[in-house]
Amino acid sequence: MNGFFQRQSVRRITAAAAVLLTFMLQNALFGTMKPAPLLLIPLAVCVAMVRGETESLFYGALTGALWDLSAPAPDGVYALLFALLTFACGVLAKRFLRQTLAAGTLLTACFAAAVCLFAAVFALSAGGGRGLFTAALRFYLPQILLTVLFTPLFYYPALALARLGETKTGAKRFHTVRPQVFSPEGGDEHR
Repeated sequence: MNGFFQRQSVRRITAAAAVLLTFMLQNALFGTMKPAPLLLIPLAVCVAMVRGETESLFYGALTGALWDLSAPAPDGVYALLFALLTFACGVLAKRFLRQTLAAGTLLTACFAAAVCLFAAVFALSAGGGRGLFTAALRFYLPQILLTVLFTPLFYYPALALARLGETKTGAKRFHTVRPQVFSPEGGDEHR
């Protein structure tokens, strides 16, 4: 197997394992805490930032499918939502933003706000819309802030994972240059 494909496989498997481990940690550590940080969101954003838009669709769908296991929304809704949001994060990070912690924090805040807005609209449509404004201030806003606080925990390992085994692509390759001999007749000759 080619070394490039081996490195790609190691990165993909490691990122998928990180998604599964984060899902288990989120449910085990913060399952009963209200409001709780949504650890899958900064992980999905950070992986999308360093892996690009194509792979971010896969990791977003995986993250959303795991989220669907513990969410009261209909099956597949969060998988689709996370796939679209991570794709958008991958596009924004690749084309418009630098890969910095500040950009990751901004994207995490926007992603978390979109997920919380979706959850609020779902709660409103399910008939639990009483006190939605107070719930937003007491529950969703602290949840977004707690989620954003965990962004550095995922950003730096995702960046290290992206650089795992990379070769220096920016280094110039040395080409053999044939020496030119100038002849008195005016024509250049190569040896």
